[in-house]
Amino acid sequence: YLTKAGLKKANLACSVKAMDKADPAHGREIFFGRGTCFACHKAAGQGITLGPDLNGIRTRRDVEYVIRSILIPDEYIVEGFQQTSLAMKDGRKLFGMIQEETAETVKIYLPTGEQVVVRAADILKRDDAKNSGMPSSFIYTLSDKDVADLTAWIMTLQ
Repeated sequence: YLTKAGLKKANLACSVKAMDKADPAHGREIFFGRGTCFACHKAAGQGITLGPDLNGIRTRRDVEYVIRSILIPDEYIVEGFQQTSLAMKDGRKLFGMIQEETAETVKIYLPTGEQVVVRAADILKRDDAKNSGMPSSFIYTLSDKDVADLTAWIMTLQ
């Protein structure tokens, strides 16, 4: 039996191999369809920036990086997109991504898309997550070919 880590490595190798026959048009369908990538990522002028903007990623990263990011999202957490939990002195609990931070205020982007600014002095406790907010591709049952197709489309983005 394969362990979860072994399965991810096997899928990585198979997805990289599948790039030879990747279909970017099908990858676009996955991005805006069952993959629901657009719910957190901006690409081709659509989506939101709860996760990193994928436009022009091909100038910053290679194919294997993109495939790894899809299969093993905890491996690379892009700075500025780490999930953070704030316990406030008034009892509120906020969870999201820190967008701006000064000595006086913290702006947090919530999963709902709402941006909240709080006074730094009102934060009782802050916990930065050690894992990605992006779910593993396994919950979407993406095949190796699907991952390759999705990667091929992402790599076309200007």
